[in-house]
Amino acid sequence: MTDDVKAGLGWKPIAVVFIVVSAALGGLLAYDKIMADDIEYEMTEATIKILHGGTVAETQTFTTGNNTPLGLLEEAVGYENIDMTYYEGMGYLVNKINGVGNGAEVAGIDDTSNYYWQYYVNDVLGPVSADRYALQDGDVLEWRFEEMIW
Repeated sequence: MTDDVKAGLGWKPIAVVFIVVSAALGGLLAYDKIMADDIEYEMTEATIKILHGGTVAETQTFTTGNNTPLGLLEEAVGYENIDMTYYEGMGYLVNKINGVGNGAEVAGIDDTSNYYWQYYVNDVLGPVSADRYALQDGDVLEWRFEEMIW
């Protein structure tokens, strides 16, 4: 037998396992922070824009303790003007805002069969459902009726 075989596998496989485990743990911790059900409802000033058909339908700025994208949407248009579905373990999916529903026909868009309401915070697509993301002071929330990107 050669010395390489007698010495074992060496440090490289151990380093790879360490890196993979560290990355997995880091991802779980970040996911847990994002998915926290214990959002702290603090007074927050944020702007909301509602866009469909390529135009901004509404823009408002609120100072509110209801600081999730869904909460701010409810303040802007009223709970009665939102249709949503709750999915256990995932949160709420917004189906309709002010009468414009997922897949509905909208003037200025040829084919809306794959169009859905999606929210963005500071031009970044929301990473979790709209009731599980805490807005911060100065955030710009946009609800966009747009084609799914997945």
